[in-house]
Amino acid sequence: MPGAPLIAELYRQHAQGLFSVAMTVLHDSSLAEDAVHDAVSRLLDDRRIDGDPVAYLYASVRNAARDLGRRRSVRRADSISEGLFDPSLSTEGWNEPSSDLRRTLAEAVDALPPEQQEVLVMRAVGRLGFEQIATAIGVPLGTVASRYSRGVGALRQQLQEVVR
Repeated sequence: MPGAPLIAELYRQHAQGLFSVAMTVLHDSSLAEDAVHDAVSRLLDDRRIDGDPVAYLYASVRNAARDLGRRRSVRRADSISEGLFDPSLSTEGWNEPSSDLRRTLAEAVDALPPEQQEVLVMRAVGRLGFEQIATAIGVPLGTVASRYSRGVGALRQQLQEVVR
């Protein structure tokens, strides 16, 4: 049973991934922030978390974003590229890629179908395993692997065209 300190630590570790998942659903940075905040706030009070707390956290953010989108009749106003690689949300101290490279990669991800975006963001940005992703989005493991493979293939094709 995770407590508030665990949820707070998981949020700190996964802030970028959680925000990016919410962006794949909402395409609005303000609403994505609201969805993450709502989900984390609810989890801080929830004592019934079963299984993998990371997968549960991602599922909660995804569900909060979907609920918020339905309530607000969200239109796809913003590209997910707006916040996909926001260095202020990263805890990694990674070598920040150039803004052109970030923009190109984010635009390529944005062009993917939502199901592939979601899996790629959870895997690449959130660093979740396929089993965690399957749990978070409620689909079989094979479906996650297939969406990931198709998404990576589509990204590879798009980025090769940019490089040429």
